[in-house]
Amino acid sequence: MRGGVSRFVGTRLRSMRMRARASAGEVARATGVSESTVRKWESGAVKPRPQHLSALAKVFDVPAVDFVQTTATPTMQELRERCALTQEEVAARAGVSTSTVAAIESGSQQPSADARGSLAESYGVGVEALDDAWRRSADKLEARGRAVRHTNR
Repeated sequence: MRGGVSRFVGTRLRSMRMRARASAGEVARATGVSESTVRKWESGAVKPRPQHLSALAKVFDVPAVDFVQTTATPTMQELRERCALTQEEVAARAGVSTSTVAAIESGSQQPSADARGSLAESYGVGVEALDDAWRRSADKLEARGRAVRHTNR
């Protein structure tokens, strides 16, 4: 994943920062980014990467999920983002390649039986919830394919 955490809610960061009476500069120094980056996160102009989400959670002593809009029916990518993990970190935990994690998240490759348990543990969910998230990812991929085929008619 090259972009930021897709469901990050910048106003939650701003609220936490204001409650903590911290400046954007202080948050920037604690997370290793510029003050303007923190302001862009807060405004929603830019989404933080998973490693920065993890740093924010540590700064404010809250779970990373507190910064993310959650759904009752997450995709594989959303499960990973809730935990503030990168694809590389998940790959290392599950014993698979980063490209395999990307394919699983896109819905184009189902997780192997060996990887399912490690992935579920990494995301803090049961295997059944992991399977449901993968199905949603696969359904999104299929829907995108239908939309492209329909547009090309």
